[in-house]
Formats: sequence, C-alpha cells, structure tokens
Amino acid sequence: LTDGVQYFAEKGGAFWFVDIVNTEIAPLLKPNPDQYFIAVTLISNKEGGSIVATDGNEKVLYTKMLDVCVVPEGTWEFYIILEMSENPVIVMMLPSEY
Repeated sequence: LTDGVQYFAEKGGAFWFVDIVNTEIAPLLKPNPDQYFIAVTLISNKEGGSIVATDGNEKVLYTKMLDVCVVPEGTWEFYIILEMSENPVIVMMLPSEY
C-alpha cells in the first residue's frame, strides 16, 4: 500500500476494502502488457455500495455489490499495478500517486 491508501484505510475504516482488493482483484493481474494494471472504484452511499474493477479502458473485470459500506459516502478511485522485478510486487495506490 502507498501512503495515500494507508491513510484512506486508517481514517476511512477501509481495511476490509483493501483485503477485498488483495484477495479478489489483485489475482487478476498478470505479467503481460495487457493485465499489469487495474483501476478500482469504490462507491459508498446510504444504500450500501459497490466495487468495480476495470482494465483502465472501461472493460469490467470484477464487480461486487455491498449491502453495507462503512466508508465515507462518495466515489473513491484506486489503481493496482504489478511491478515486474526479480520478485514481482503488487502495489495499491491513489491515482495521484501513479
């Protein structure tokens, strides 16, 4: 997690969301030019919320509806990327940290 995502998780009570990204969305990343990046949107409102992950070009890769969403209301954007190195690393960041 970058500092921005860490702050969001701590102040917004969203470590549950980070867990979902880590366990359900991050495994969709692959070490090829077409699947090393995923854009994730968390929408929170009074009725619950949703999580939508795309390839960054509006191709939906993952969707989850939430009956309860305990983060401040709004639309929250995140990126996850697979950094290729000797030991590949998955990084979750805010768009401003990309």
